[in-house]
Amino acid sequence: MTMNDRILRLRGRISESALDGIILTDLPSIRYFTGFTGSSATVFISAEELVVTTDGRYETQIRVELTAAGLVNSDYKLVIGSISDQIKAISQAVAKGARIALDPNSTTWGFVNILQEFLSQKAELLPQENLGAQLRRSKDKAELAQLQMAAQIADEALKRLIGQLKVGVSERDFAHNLDEEMYLLGSSEPSFATIVASGENSAMPHAHPSSRRFKAGDMVVVDFGATYEGYHSDMTRTFVLGEPTEEQTKVYMATKEAQALAISVVKEGVPAGSPDNTAREYLDSLGLSEYFSHPIGHGVGLEIHESPILHGSNLSPLISGEVVTIEPGVYIEGKFGVRIEDMVLVEKDGCTLITAFDQSWIV
Repeated sequence: MTMNDRILRLRGRISESALDGIILTDLPSIRYFTGFTGSSATVFISAEELVVTTDGRYETQIRVELTAAGLVNSDYKLVIGSISDQIKAISQAVAKGARIALDPNSTTWGFVNILQEFLSQKAELLPQENLGAQLRRSKDKAELAQLQMAAQIADEALKRLIGQLKVGVSERDFAHNLDEEMYLLGSSEPSFATIVASGENSAMPHAHPSSRRFKAGDMVVVDFGATYEGYHSDMTRTFVLGEPTEEQTKVYMATKEAQALAISVVKEGVPAGSPDNTAREYLDSLGLSEYFSHPIGHGVGLEIHESPILHGSNLSPLISGEVVTIEPGVYIEGKFGVRIEDMVLVEKDGCTLITAFDQSWIV
Protein backbone atom coordinates (compact mmCIF):
# COMPACT_ATOMS: atom_id res chain seq x y z
CA MET A 1 0.00 0.00 0.00
CA THR A 2 1.47 3.37 -1.00
CA MET A 3 1.50 6.44 1.23
CA ASN A 4 -1.04 8.07 -1.07
CA ASP A 5 -3.28 5.02 -0.67
CA ARG A 6 -3.11 5.42 3.11
CA ILE A 7 -3.97 9.12 2.89
CA LEU A 8 -6.86 8.33 0.54
CA ARG A 9 -8.23 5.80 3.06
CA LEU A 10 -7.99 8.38 5.83
CA ARG A 11 -9.80 10.95 3.71
CA GLY A 12 -12.55 8.39 3.18
CA ARG A 13 -12.80 7.77 6.91
CA ILE A 14 -12.95 11.53 7.55
CA SER A 15 -15.87 11.85 5.15
CA GLU A 16 -17.67 8.81 6.62
CA SER A 17 -17.35 10.40 10.07
CA ALA A 18 -19.05 13.64 8.91
CA LEU A 19 -15.81 15.54 9.39
CA ASP A 20 -13.94 17.95 7.14
CA GLY A 21 -10.41 17.22 8.28
CA ILE A 22 -8.12 15.83 10.95
CA ILE A 23 -5.05 17.17 12.73
CA LEU A 24 -2.53 14.45 13.58
CA THR A 25 -0.14 15.02 16.46
CA ASP A 26 0.77 11.45 17.41
CA LEU A 27 4.09 10.50 15.86
CA PRO A 28 3.22 6.87 14.94
CA SER A 29 0.27 8.02 12.83
CA ILE A 30 2.35 10.81 11.29
CA ARG A 31 4.96 8.24 10.32
CA TYR A 32 2.28 5.91 8.93
CA PHE A 33 0.72 8.57 6.69
CA THR A 34 3.83 10.51 5.64
CA GLY A 35 6.95 8.44 6.33
CA PHE A 36 8.44 11.11 8.61
CA THR A 37 10.34 9.64 11.58
CA GLY A 38 11.36 12.75 13.52
CA SER A 39 10.35 13.57 17.07
CA SER A 40 8.25 16.66 16.36
CA ALA A 41 5.61 17.23 13.67
CA THR A 42 1.97 18.05 13.04
CA VAL A 43 -0.08 17.04 10.00
CA PHE A 44 -3.40 18.39 8.72
CA ILE A 45 -5.39 16.29 6.24
CA SER A 46 -8.65 17.24 4.55
CA ALA A 47 -10.25 16.34 1.24
CA GLU A 48 -8.11 18.92 -0.55
CA GLU A 49 -5.23 19.68 1.78
CA LEU A 50 -2.17 17.90 3.16
CA VAL A 51 -0.10 20.18 5.36
CA VAL A 52 3.01 18.77 7.03
CA THR A 53 4.85 20.86 9.64
CA THR A 54 7.97 20.49 11.76
CA ASP A 55 10.79 22.63 13.14
CA GLY A 56 14.18 23.56 11.72
CA ARG A 57 15.99 20.55 13.15
CA TYR A 58 14.26 18.33 10.62
CA GLU A 59 14.17 20.52 7.50
CA THR A 60 16.43 18.24 5.45
CA GLN A 61 15.24 14.96 7.00
CA ILE A 62 11.56 15.60 6.38
CA ARG A 63 12.10 16.44 2.72
CA VAL A 64 14.15 13.28 2.22
CA GLU A 65 11.67 11.05 4.04
CA LEU A 66 8.55 12.42 2.39
CA THR A 67 10.17 11.90 -1.01
CA ALA A 68 11.26 8.38 -0.06
CA ALA A 69 7.66 7.67 0.97
CA GLY A 70 6.48 8.52 -2.54
CA LEU A 71 5.01 11.95 -1.82
CA VAL A 72 5.85 14.64 -4.36
CA ASN A 73 5.89 18.38 -3.74
CA SER A 74 2.51 18.87 -5.38
CA ASP A 75 0.94 16.42 -2.89
CA TYR A 76 1.55 18.53 0.20
CA LYS A 77 2.47 21.88 1.71
CA LEU A 78 5.55 21.77 3.93
CA VAL A 79 5.98 24.30 6.72
CA ILE A 80 9.19 24.63 8.76
CA GLY A 81 9.10 26.89 11.78
CA SER A 82 8.15 27.36 15.42
CA ILE A 83 5.14 25.68 16.98
CA SER A 84 3.25 28.93 16.54
CA ASP A 85 4.24 29.08 12.85
CA GLN A 86 3.14 25.50 12.33
CA ILE A 87 -0.23 25.96 14.00
CA LYS A 88 -0.82 29.19 12.10
CA ALA A 89 -0.19 27.40 8.79
CA ILE A 90 -2.61 24.64 9.71
CA SER A 91 -5.29 27.10 10.79
CA GLN A 92 -4.97 28.90 7.45
CA ALA A 93 -5.60 25.59 5.63
CA VAL A 94 -8.80 24.95 7.59
CA ALA A 95 -11.94 25.98 5.72
CA LYS A 96 -14.49 28.26 7.37
CA GLY A 97 -17.18 26.26 9.15
CA ALA A 98 -15.15 23.04 9.01
CA ARG A 99 -15.45 20.24 11.53
CA ILE A 100 -11.92 19.20 12.45
CA ALA A 101 -10.97 16.11 14.45
CA LEU A 102 -8.26 16.03 17.12
CA ASP A 103 -7.20 12.98 19.14
CA PRO A 104 -7.50 14.02 22.82
CA ASN A 105 -5.02 11.30 23.79
CA SER A 106 -2.14 12.86 21.86
CA THR A 107 -2.99 16.57 21.64
CA THR A 108 -1.90 18.91 24.42
CA TRP A 109 -4.10 21.55 25.98
CA GLY A 110 -1.54 24.19 25.02
CA PHE A 111 -1.67 23.15 21.35
CA VAL A 112 -5.47 23.38 21.33
CA ASN A 113 -5.42 26.83 22.94
CA ILE A 114 -3.01 28.23 20.33
CA LEU A 115 -4.99 26.60 17.52
CA GLN A 116 -8.24 28.08 18.75
CA GLU A 117 -6.65 31.53 18.89
CA PHE A 118 -5.58 31.29 15.24
CA LEU A 119 -8.88 29.79 14.10
CA SER A 120 -10.82 32.53 15.87
CA GLN A 121 -13.98 30.38 15.90
CA LYS A 122 -13.99 29.82 12.12
CA ALA A 123 -14.01 26.01 12.64
CA GLU A 124 -15.22 23.46 15.17
CA LEU A 125 -12.65 21.25 16.91
CA LEU A 126 -13.97 17.83 17.85
CA PRO A 127 -12.36 15.16 20.04
CA GLN A 128 -12.08 11.97 17.98
CA GLU A 129 -10.09 9.09 19.42
CA ASN A 130 -8.00 6.80 17.23
CA LEU A 131 -9.34 7.85 13.82
CA GLY A 132 -5.89 7.49 12.28
CA ALA A 133 -4.81 4.65 14.57
CA GLN A 134 -7.81 2.51 13.59
CA LEU A 135 -6.62 2.51 9.97
CA ARG A 136 -3.25 1.22 11.17
CA ARG A 137 -4.76 -1.93 12.65
CA SER A 138 -4.67 -4.08 9.49
CA LYS A 139 -1.08 -4.38 8.29
CA ASP A 140 -0.02 -4.48 4.65
CA LYS A 141 2.66 -6.83 3.27
CA ALA A 142 5.53 -4.43 3.92
CA GLU A 143 4.43 -3.87 7.52
CA LEU A 144 4.07 -7.60 8.14
CA ALA A 145 7.58 -8.18 6.80
CA GLN A 146 8.94 -5.57 9.22
CA LEU A 147 7.03 -7.08 12.15
CA GLN A 148 8.29 -10.53 11.25
CA MET A 149 11.87 -9.27 11.06
CA ALA A 150 11.54 -7.64 14.50
CA ALA A 151 10.24 -10.95 15.87
CA GLN A 152 13.05 -12.92 14.22
CA ILE A 153 15.67 -10.63 15.73
CA ALA A 154 14.22 -11.14 19.20
CA ASP A 155 13.90 -14.90 18.72
CA GLU A 156 17.53 -15.21 17.62
CA ALA A 157 18.80 -12.97 20.43
CA LEU A 158 17.18 -15.13 23.10
CA LYS A 159 18.46 -18.26 21.40
CA ARG A 160 22.01 -16.90 21.62
CA LEU A 161 21.60 -15.81 25.26
CA ILE A 162 19.81 -18.85 26.66
CA GLY A 163 23.08 -20.22 28.03
CA GLN A 164 23.30 -17.22 30.37
CA LEU A 165 20.13 -18.29 32.17
CA LYS A 166 22.03 -19.90 35.01
CA VAL A 167 22.58 -19.55 38.72
CA GLY A 168 24.56 -16.44 39.68
CA VAL A 169 23.67 -14.20 36.72
CA SER A 170 21.76 -11.05 37.69
CA GLU A 171 18.45 -9.96 36.20
CA ARG A 172 20.02 -6.66 35.19
CA ASP A 173 22.99 -8.27 33.42
CA PHE A 174 20.80 -10.69 31.49
CA ALA A 175 18.47 -7.89 30.38
CA HIS A 176 21.41 -5.72 29.28
CA ASN A 177 23.00 -8.56 27.33
CA LEU A 178 19.70 -9.41 25.64
CA ASP A 179 19.24 -5.78 24.57
CA GLU A 180 22.81 -5.70 23.25
CA GLU A 181 22.33 -8.92 21.29
CA MET A 182 19.16 -7.56 19.65
CA TYR A 183 21.07 -4.42 18.67
CA LEU A 184 23.85 -6.48 17.10
CA LEU A 185 21.23 -8.42 15.12
CA GLY A 186 19.69 -5.27 13.65
CA SER A 187 17.26 -3.85 16.22
CA SER A 188 17.34 -0.05 16.44
CA GLU A 189 16.24 -0.18 20.08
CA PRO A 190 14.31 -2.44 22.47
CA SER A 191 10.56 -2.26 21.91
CA PHE A 192 10.20 -1.35 25.59
CA ALA A 193 12.21 -1.68 28.79
CA THR A 194 13.14 -5.36 28.84
CA ILE A 195 11.65 -7.29 31.77
CA VAL A 196 13.72 -9.98 33.46
CA ALA A 197 12.18 -11.06 36.76
CA SER A 198 13.23 -14.05 38.84
CA GLY A 199 12.00 -15.81 41.94
CA GLU A 200 9.44 -13.78 43.86
CA ASN A 201 10.03 -10.85 41.47
CA SER A 202 8.45 -12.89 38.67
CA ALA A 203 5.08 -12.47 40.41
CA MET A 204 5.16 -8.78 39.41
CA PRO A 205 3.95 -8.55 35.78
CA HIS A 206 6.08 -5.50 34.94
CA ALA A 207 9.01 -5.87 37.34
CA HIS A 208 12.18 -3.92 36.59
CA PRO A 209 15.39 -5.95 36.24
CA SER A 210 17.25 -5.76 39.55
CA SER A 211 20.60 -6.80 40.96
CA ARG A 212 19.00 -10.03 42.19
CA ARG A 213 20.96 -13.05 40.99
CA PHE A 214 19.30 -16.17 39.68
CA LYS A 215 19.03 -19.05 42.15
CA ALA A 216 18.42 -22.76 41.66
CA GLY A 217 14.69 -23.41 41.39
CA ASP A 218 13.84 -19.86 40.29
CA MET A 219 11.12 -19.12 37.80
CA VAL A 220 12.46 -16.44 35.42
CA VAL A 221 10.11 -14.32 33.29
CA VAL A 222 11.72 -12.70 30.24
CA ASP A 223 9.51 -10.19 28.38
CA PHE A 224 11.22 -8.29 25.56
CA GLY A 225 11.07 -7.15 21.95
CA ALA A 226 13.07 -5.69 19.09
CA THR A 227 12.35 -2.71 16.84
CA TYR A 228 12.93 -2.93 13.10
CA GLU A 229 12.19 -0.02 10.74
CA GLY A 230 9.90 1.40 13.44
CA TYR A 231 7.90 -1.82 13.93
CA HIS A 232 7.93 -3.72 17.20
CA SER A 233 7.96 -7.27 18.45
CA ASP A 234 6.76 -8.53 21.83
CA MET A 235 7.36 -11.96 23.33
CA THR A 236 7.50 -13.47 26.82
CA ARG A 237 8.97 -16.77 27.91
CA THR A 238 9.14 -18.20 31.42
CA PHE A 239 11.91 -20.58 32.49
CA VAL A 240 12.75 -22.58 35.59
CA LEU A 241 16.36 -23.09 36.67
CA GLY A 242 16.54 -26.79 37.45
CA GLU A 243 13.79 -29.22 38.27
CA PRO A 244 10.43 -27.53 38.86
CA THR A 245 8.24 -28.12 41.88
CA GLU A 246 4.77 -29.62 41.52
CA GLU A 247 3.21 -26.18 41.97
CA GLN A 248 5.49 -24.59 39.38
CA THR A 249 4.65 -27.33 36.91
CA LYS A 250 0.91 -26.96 37.49
CA VAL A 251 0.97 -23.20 36.97
CA TYR A 252 3.25 -23.31 33.94
CA MET A 253 1.23 -25.99 32.17
CA ALA A 254 -2.03 -24.20 33.00
CA THR A 255 -0.71 -20.95 31.54
CA LYS A 256 0.55 -22.74 28.43
CA GLU A 257 -2.82 -24.40 27.86
CA ALA A 258 -4.67 -21.13 28.51
CA GLN A 259 -2.59 -19.50 25.79
CA ALA A 260 -3.21 -22.36 23.36
CA LEU A 261 -6.96 -22.16 23.95
CA ALA A 262 -6.96 -18.38 23.52
CA ILE A 263 -4.99 -18.61 20.26
CA SER A 264 -7.44 -21.22 18.98
CA VAL A 265 -10.32 -18.70 18.99
CA VAL A 266 -8.46 -15.87 17.25
CA LYS A 267 -9.81 -15.13 13.78
CA GLU A 268 -11.42 -12.36 11.77
CA GLY A 269 -14.79 -11.23 13.13
CA VAL A 270 -14.41 -12.74 16.60
CA PRO A 271 -14.97 -10.24 19.44
CA ALA A 272 -11.61 -8.92 20.62
CA GLY A 273 -12.48 -10.00 24.15
CA SER A 274 -12.98 -13.67 23.25
CA PRO A 275 -9.35 -14.79 23.72
CA ASP A 276 -9.27 -13.23 27.19
CA ASN A 277 -12.56 -14.82 28.20
CA THR A 278 -11.49 -18.21 26.85
CA ALA A 279 -8.21 -18.22 28.79
CA ARG A 280 -9.81 -16.86 31.94
CA GLU A 281 -12.55 -19.50 31.95
CA TYR A 282 -9.95 -22.26 31.67
CA LEU A 283 -7.81 -20.81 34.48
CA ASP A 284 -10.94 -20.39 36.60
CA SER A 285 -11.64 -24.11 36.26
CA LEU A 286 -8.25 -24.71 37.91
CA GLY A 287 -8.71 -22.08 40.61
CA LEU A 288 -6.09 -19.80 39.05
CA SER A 289 -8.09 -16.99 37.39
CA GLU A 290 -7.74 -14.70 40.42
CA TYR A 291 -4.00 -14.60 39.70
CA PHE A 292 -4.48 -13.44 36.09
CA SER A 293 -4.43 -9.68 36.60
CA HIS A 294 -4.30 -8.04 33.14
CA PRO A 295 -5.95 -8.26 29.69
CA ILE A 296 -4.64 -11.08 27.56
CA GLY A 297 -3.20 -8.93 24.80
CA HIS A 298 -2.99 -5.90 22.57
CA GLY A 299 -2.24 -4.82 19.03
CA VAL A 300 1.38 -4.37 17.92
CA GLY A 301 2.83 -2.26 15.10
CA LEU A 302 4.45 1.16 15.03
CA GLU A 303 3.58 1.25 18.73
CA ILE A 304 4.21 -1.57 21.16
CA HIS A 305 0.67 -1.20 22.51
CA GLU A 306 -1.91 -0.46 19.81
CA SER A 307 -5.61 -0.96 19.33
CA PRO A 308 -7.25 -3.33 20.01
CA ILE A 309 -6.80 -4.07 23.69
CA LEU A 310 -7.97 -7.65 24.19
CA HIS A 311 -9.86 -7.26 27.48
CA GLY A 312 -12.85 -9.48 28.13
CA SER A 313 -15.48 -6.78 27.61
CA ASN A 314 -14.18 -5.68 24.19
CA LEU A 315 -16.89 -6.60 21.71
CA SER A 316 -15.32 -4.98 18.64
CA PRO A 317 -14.44 -7.61 16.02
CA LEU A 318 -10.88 -8.63 15.25
CA ILE A 319 -9.73 -7.54 11.78
CA SER A 320 -7.90 -9.68 9.27
CA GLY A 321 -4.34 -8.44 8.92
CA GLU A 322 -3.90 -7.06 12.41
CA VAL A 323 -1.20 -8.39 14.71
CA VAL A 324 -2.02 -8.97 18.38
CA THR A 325 -0.35 -10.54 21.38
CA ILE A 326 -1.76 -13.44 23.38
CA GLU A 327 -0.16 -13.35 26.84
CA PRO A 328 -1.93 -15.03 29.74
CA GLY A 329 -0.17 -14.87 33.08
CA VAL A 330 -0.51 -16.32 36.55
CA TYR A 331 1.18 -14.36 39.35
CA ILE A 332 1.27 -15.73 42.89
CA GLU A 333 2.52 -12.97 45.17
CA GLY A 334 5.53 -13.89 47.27
CA LYS A 335 6.20 -17.05 45.28
CA PHE A 336 6.55 -16.79 41.50
CA GLY A 337 4.81 -15.86 38.28
CA VAL A 338 4.41 -17.31 34.79
CA ARG A 339 3.63 -15.47 31.55
CA ILE A 340 3.77 -16.86 28.02
CA GLU A 341 3.33 -14.41 25.17
CA ASP A 342 3.33 -14.64 21.39
CA MET A 343 2.37 -12.36 18.53
CA VAL A 344 -0.19 -13.70 16.06
CA LEU A 345 -1.47 -12.49 12.71
CA VAL A 346 -5.28 -12.43 12.56
CA GLU A 347 -6.61 -14.15 9.42
CA LYS A 348 -10.02 -14.99 7.98
CA ASP A 349 -10.14 -18.54 9.34
CA GLY A 350 -7.70 -18.41 12.24
CA CYS A 351 -4.29 -16.95 12.97
CA THR A 352 -0.59 -17.51 12.36
CA LEU A 353 2.21 -17.23 14.91
CA ILE A 354 4.78 -14.51 14.22
CA THR A 355 7.04 -15.15 17.21
CA ALA A 356 8.73 -18.53 16.92
CA PHE A 357 10.89 -19.24 19.99
CA ASP A 358 9.90 -22.60 21.44
CA GLN A 359 8.24 -22.97 24.83
CA SER A 360 10.78 -25.31 26.42
CA TRP A 361 11.01 -24.04 29.96
CA ILE A 362 13.41 -26.16 32.03
CA VAL A 363 17.01 -24.92 31.80
